[in-house]
Amino acid sequence: MSLPRYRLEQLEVPTSLPGFTIRRYQPGDEHGILEAFNHVFAVGNPSFVPRTLEHWRWQFDGNPAGKQIYVAIHDETGAVAGHYSGLPRLMRSRDRSGIAAESVDSFVDSRFRAGLRRPGLFVVMALRWFHDFGDSGNLFAYGLPIATAARIGSAFLTYQTVHHQLALERSLEDARPLGGPAAPFVSEVSSFDDRFGDLWERTAPELGVASVRGAQYLNWRFRDHPTWRYRIGVVGDDRDLRAYAVVRRGWFDDRDEELIVDFLCPKDDVDAARSLLRWAVERGREEGARKLTAILPPTSRWFAAFQRFGFLVRGTKYDWSVAWEKRPLDPYTLRREWWYTLADTDLA
Repeated sequence: MSLPRYRLEQLEVPTSLPGFTIRRYQPGDEHGILEAFNHVFAVGNPSFVPRTLEHWRWQFDGNPAGKQIYVAIHDETGAVAGHYSGLPRLMRSRDRSGIAAESVDSFVDSRFRAGLRRPGLFVVMALRWFHDFGDSGNLFAYGLPIATAARIGSAFLTYQTVHHQLALERSLEDARPLGGPAAPFVSEVSSFDDRFGDLWERTAPELGVASVRGAQYLNWRFRDHPTWRYRIGVVGDDRDLRAYAVVRRGWFDDRDEELIVDFLCPKDDVDAARSLLRWAVERGREEGARKLTAILPPTSRWFAAFQRFGFLVRGTKYDWSVAWEKRPLDPYTLRREWWYTLADTDLA
C-alpha cells in the first residue's frame, strides 16, 4: 500500500517565518552565503575543502544564463541562515526553449533550526524560489538530490524521479581496441569557438530536450572553471567539427575515475564516437585512472552503443529528479526525450 504524501495544495505553507527575511539574492550576500555554506557542509566531512569566493563568482556571477538564488536572513544577527539556489541553463526541445535550473548548494544552517515548525525554513524558502522563478518562465527544475533533500522535495516540493541514474563504466585495463587504423584523428583544443555551436545546432534535432551547447556556455562551463582542469578532444578540422568529448580525472559516486564529462556526436557518426572514446581511454591511462565513466540517458542511442564499445552498466547512489508538473516537459516526456551528460550537473 502506498504511503500518503503531502502536497503543497494540501498545506498552508507560509510565505515567511517570524525572525527571518526571505528574499532574492542581493549583491554582497555572497560573503554570508559562503560563510554559512562552508560551515554547513564541513560538518561530518573531514575531507571537505572550503568553497572560495572565486569559485562562487564563477558558478553564479559568470553563468551566462543568469542567477537564481534565494536567501533567508536571520533578522537579529544579519547572518545568512538558509540558501536555495538553481544553476540556470538554456534548454531547448523540439518546439520550445527556456531555462531549466539545476538545484544546487541548498541548505539551512543548523544553528537556526531550533524551534522552527514544519514545514520549516528550508521548505518556505524553497517554495518562494519555486514560485518566483517558476512563475517567471523556468521550464522545470532538476537535480540529483541526496536522500534527505529527496524526501523533503518529494513531500513538499513536487519532486518526481525521472529514473534511477546508471553509470557506464569501462576498465582501462581492457585491451580491446576502439577503432581501427583508419579511425578519425582526435586533436585537443583549449577553448571553444563557433564550430561547437554549429555542431550542436546540427545535432540538436536528434537529442529531444537538451541544454544548449554554444561556445559561450561551454567556455564558462569548462575553460573558465577555477578549480578543475578539463581536456577537450575534437574530431574535425578548422572549419567544421564532427564530434567532441570533454574528460577529466575526478570523483563521481564516491569513486576516483576518469570521467567523460561531456560528449556530443551525431548518431550516425560511429567512427568519430569510437575515436573519441579511444582518446578518452588513453587520457585516463595517462592520468593513472583505473576506469573510464560516463552518464548518459538510458533511453539514448549512445547508451546502448557505449556498451558495444566495452562499457558495462552499474547503478549509482543518485536518482535524477525534476519538479514542476508542466506539459509537455513533464517527467514522462523527460524520461523519453531528455539528453544529458555530467556537464549538466555540478558533480564534475
